[in-house]
Amino acid sequence: MLDKRFIDELRGRLTLSDIIGRTVKLTRAGREFRANCPFHGEKTPSFYVNNDKGFFHCFGCGAHGDVVSYRMRHDNITFMEAVESLAGEAGLEIPKPDPQSAQKFDEHQRLLQIMERVAKWFEAQLKHGQNGFALRYLKDRGLSDETISQFRLGYAPNNWDGLREALLAEGIKAQDLQTLGVLKQSAREDKSDKPYSFFRGRIIFPVSDARGRIIAFGGRHLDAAFAGQDLKEKPPKYINSAESPLFNKSAVLYGLARARAHVGPDKPLILVEGYMDVIALAQAGFTTAVAPLGTALTEDHMQLAWKIGAPEAPPLLCFDGDPAGQSAANRAIERLLPHFNAQRSVRVVFMPHGEDPDSLVRKQGADAVSALFAQALGVFDTLWQKELAQSPPTPEGRAALQARLETAIKQIGDPLLQQNYRQALRDRLFHLGRAASQPPANKTRFNPGNKGRNIPAGPPPRLQQPALVQERRIWQVLLLAVINHPFLLVQNLESFGMLHIPDPPLESLREALVQLMHQEHKDEALTSDDIKQFLSKRGLNDIVTNLMDDSIYRLYGFARPDSSADMVLEGWKDVWTRLQRKTVNIDKNKLLQEVKTEYSDDAADRLFSLNQQQYILDDTL
Repeated sequence: MLDKRFIDELRGRLTLSDIIGRTVKLTRAGREFRANCPFHGEKTPSFYVNNDKGFFHCFGCGAHGDVVSYRMRHDNITFMEAVESLAGEAGLEIPKPDPQSAQKFDEHQRLLQIMERVAKWFEAQLKHGQNGFALRYLKDRGLSDETISQFRLGYAPNNWDGLREALLAEGIKAQDLQTLGVLKQSAREDKSDKPYSFFRGRIIFPVSDARGRIIAFGGRHLDAAFAGQDLKEKPPKYINSAESPLFNKSAVLYGLARARAHVGPDKPLILVEGYMDVIALAQAGFTTAVAPLGTALTEDHMQLAWKIGAPEAPPLLCFDGDPAGQSAANRAIERLLPHFNAQRSVRVVFMPHGEDPDSLVRKQGADAVSALFAQALGVFDTLWQKELAQSPPTPEGRAALQARLETAIKQIGDPLLQQNYRQALRDRLFHLGRAASQPPANKTRFNPGNKGRNIPAGPPPRLQQPALVQERRIWQVLLLAVINHPFLLVQNLESFGMLHIPDPPLESLREALVQLMHQEHKDEALTSDDIKQFLSKRGLNDIVTNLMDDSIYRLYGFARPDSSADMVLEGWKDVWTRLQRKTVNIDKNKLLQEVKTEYSDDAADRLFSLNQQQYILDDTL
């Protein structure tokens, strides 16, 4: 966690209006500045910037914060990413915790600088006259000069040593270039000291991390680069950098650095298959498109997508409409089922047969793509249509359909979402049974591969978000963890004593636990059995028994009596921090409502204090 003094110095080095003024047109209003709010649409300015106090505030939507929170919200980045970005502008070096970490950080920065130089060399080759065919290829694919420049596309000439010699001349070591995967060791003994270019005769797609720093490359083979050569076999169309100290392909999404700035409640992340899909969609105005790199969609990819996306706008997963695309969609859904919950889901889009996003936008334009995205299916509908397509319209077929879907639903890790999916399944089976006993309806729903079978029209039942049940579960987890691991109560007695649980039975349990510590003067020798006996004497045994629920242990394994201390501490910290974040958010929202009707410096200061708490909690997670 960063020292508060460093954050204070960072704020002091930067002028808030200068930072905000780069993206918003500010007008002076006395000692403040005002503008149309960048976070919600408005015609009358209600967004104010106060340099003296170092905060901004919108009286329309309630947005409030300092220079760090503005950068986080505007660029859709994390607290640490915002701090790193602003520290660079302020000329400050972020404190490093220890010499070993400092050395690792410096080495990481050095390798990033080398990759940046390699990217510039590829870009220069694309502009070289003798490689004009490579530039023509990109233009023929419909890319503008601006798009080529924005995505920093380049070209790797069809030679073995051009890149090596150019960068060696700049003092870059061949070993570093091998480590980063742009040079490859020769198997020939007479060439062992001269590694060769990994990318040859290919369009180059620089791959960046979430902050836009180049960490790898992708290359698209061009036949024109090998004209006149007798190739024994055609090379693969696309290749990617091997994994390196900078690059883990299973945790990187191509285009994420550009896309994250545009993601919002009405702009979901769009996950497509390849480089050209991302670029073509971005050029057509779909600025939130990203793609995995030569690998199937992984859990790490989705965790990254969920982290930057808004829960009300689940990521769109795009697949081809042919059998291979449907199979890929099914595998992705099966892999992700254990990770879905009320806040984390996806929607699925199937392309028309024979098309991908790149070809569709070139042939039919952005409107056709928008219309297709509007037909995106939810996870339940995707599962339903997959299984329905292979179920005969008989009672036996419906029974098999139900069995397969129930098996899939059991894979969902969140029990509340499981419950809602089961209800949705019962509703859908009921309508399917009724439809089987009536004449076929005229309305059908699009289903790639369902061969024209009738499906009951109308939207699926809406899934309710049982927020109160979920919140009660968090309180149960905390109490159960304390009972099974008394050292948590000893270490957190003061903060635990200040809590108030809005559930009478659970609150009575919390009060008894605090009373135990104050009256009995227990220390670290307190055991779980001691706690249970104390609670039993006070008539709370039934409440304790109800807490011992296997479903809680399945979701929060750290609370188990046999969990290690390290596991308990890590789990407790995560749940406790999330609870604190929720409390801070509630306090902020209440205060924002007050500020909308009656603004005061005291209210602004309290908002600022809550924002600081939020920074610390966000940095903890």
